Amino acid sequence: MKIYSRLKIIVFSLISLGLVFYPSFSAHRQLAKAENNYPPLDKLSLPILMYHHVKPLTGREDQMQIGLTTTDQSFANQLKVLRDNGYQTFFAGEIPDLLAGKMLASQQSVALTFDDGYDDFYNFAFPLLKEYQFKATVYIIYNAINAPGYLTENQIKEMVASGLVEIGSHTLDHVDLKKASSAEARRQIVLSKNQLEARFKIKVKTFAYPFGYFKPETISLVKTTGYTSAVSVIPGDIQTKDNLFSLPRLRPKNLMGEKFKVELLQKYHFQK
Repeated sequence: MKIYSRLKIIVFSLISLGLVFYPSFSAHRQLAKAENNYPPLDKLSLPILMYHHVKPLTGREDQMQIGLTTTDQSFANQLKVLRDNGYQTFFAGEIPDLLAGKMLASQQSVALTFDDGYDDFYNFAFPLLKEYQFKATVYIIYNAINAPGYLTENQIKEMVASGLVEIGSHTLDHVDLKKASSAEARRQIVLSKNQLEARFKIKVKTFAYPFGYFKPETISLVKTTGYTSAVSVIPGDIQTKDNLFSLPRLRPKNLMGEKFKVELLQKYHFQK
């Protein structure tokens, strides 16, 4: 006991003199955070690819459906091109952290986004994402969950648990927010976020404007609701702090191989 008491006295004395550094748990966290910080970026060249349907075409689709569909064969080829060219995938919700220097972007960075939450994402896109270990953001229409042709609650839970799928909001009912009243726009933007978070025990950081339509009031509502970014349908691949709530995206459609690489991934690089 005497030896133990003497050791306690010695250790206490050394700590008092500053010769022994014993950081607290919070200090450990601060150190870890500091080590993970990188220089903030004014702009980031990161193509955000916009998909709707990923599935085989049967020949029974109308022109609108054809225009919104990337075949599973094309999608598989696009992922292969991304992998073969060293691309790293990020969630759309991670773009603010990339710009702030909280995460490090690779030279070849890309985000894969899927609007509306169709069930073909689970049937065709998700298995390919798992094969390539690529991440994707799915923008869910909240009141379409479990509806025919849309993702089910259990499918969403499974995909979230995989760590490869981020859930974003696409409003409650896919309304035109440019035409909606202020009260209705607020209801669509706020409740969709709150209900997604409560139902799936997640943090919803990112938003997609239905039809790509928005106005300054819409952006203000999205910001004040607590989203940290929102995607648009404006073409481009440059992400900045100034366009965090109107992030541009690119439509890959059914481009494959060199066409996909040159006409989509490199086109906007050459124009800068």
